[in-house]
Amino acid sequence: MTRFRGLKRMREISQVAVRHGFGYFFERHRLQTLLPFGRRKRPRLPAQRGRHIREMLDELGPTFVKFGQVLSTRPDIVPPDIAEELVKLQDRVSPVPFSVVSEVVRQELGLSLERAFDSFETEPLAAASIGQVHGAVLPGGQRVVVKVQRPDAPKVIRRDVDLLFQFAELMEGRVDPGFSPTEVVQEFARSIGRELDYGLEARNVVRFALNFRDSEEVVVPRIYRQYCTNRLLTMERIDGAPLNTVEVAALPAEERRDLAEAIAECWFKQLLEDGFVHADPHPANILHLGGRRFGLVDFGMTGSLRSDDLEEATRLFGSVVRSDLLGIKRSLRRLGVQWNPSSDDLVTELIEENFSRYYGVSLGEVDVRALIQQVFDVVYSLRLRLPSRFLVLDKAA
Repeated sequence: MTRFRGLKRMREISQVAVRHGFGYFFERHRLQTLLPFGRRKRPRLPAQRGRHIREMLDELGPTFVKFGQVLSTRPDIVPPDIAEELVKLQDRVSPVPFSVVSEVVRQELGLSLERAFDSFETEPLAAASIGQVHGAVLPGGQRVVVKVQRPDAPKVIRRDVDLLFQFAELMEGRVDPGFSPTEVVQEFARSIGRELDYGLEARNVVRFALNFRDSEEVVVPRIYRQYCTNRLLTMERIDGAPLNTVEVAALPAEERRDLAEAIAECWFKQLLEDGFVHADPHPANILHLGGRRFGLVDFGMTGSLRSDDLEEATRLFGSVVRSDLLGIKRSLRRLGVQWNPSSDDLVTELIEENFSRYYGVSLGEVDVRALIQQVFDVVYSLRLRLPSRFLVLDKAA
């Protein structure tokens, strides 16, 4: 029965793909058996393919939306016109009924919602494919936000990820040499699996709080462990405005400069001192608290660097500001970036083109996030492959 349901869902996916103009894909790769007989014709590549791919993933549902978001950060395998459309994907769904939220709380805490909390807002502050967030007040009077996992999320995600694996296996050997669809899906499966584990997210928050315990600018919410499980996450409510809602241009020039400097310093510390980074730093996850102060939220996606990676990254940045081309290339190779010797002149040209602005600048003046992004730009423009542990840093930068 499970196999039948999987086949049915695969056929549904194929029909959606055809409806958005991608029947040619099945024809080209000899996968016509996945198509209904009435759809087995020779369709053409749709105009504005990026928009059609985005709309197709949106229709297929939350797992595919998240997969598209991951692909948008992989210019090494996704053409620019498609990546530009995929970044527009939004993980938005209708919230589950409040009765379902109440039941999840009861199952996870062993208490009714009314006994566990002094008050609990019925309308969610946000709703996404894995869970939704509600405001609440603890019996001690602490104002908190509670992230509640949707009961069907693990099952739906496992089903769709399994189908992605099946499709990736079909595509192995049918695409560009050196590119493995299965490896891409494996990385996605690991990423979304971590997002499903709210216990892991709670530990991420605690680790960040420890790393920034002496900071006067960075605010990390407190975790209330007795109200946390693998499906429930309760943390301090930070009253701040998400940067995507702040009219930054209207802020005083000095405040804009101070805030930008504080955020840059925060990521410099994460990347070069802690080796532990918030990997989803879009403006909605950064709360402006006034002046240089800001809060960080949503720690479901993080990345870690090994100690030898940190040392080599520091050497790389030092080589950049000294305009040491050989040192830059040596560090890139030690970090796992490989290229054919015949491409060495092109690599040198791209390094000079992207990094010349930093020559002679003190390391303390370097915008680390911008520099890291330019490293990725060089790697991607040459269609080189990176070790998977670095892919999350591209999103963080």
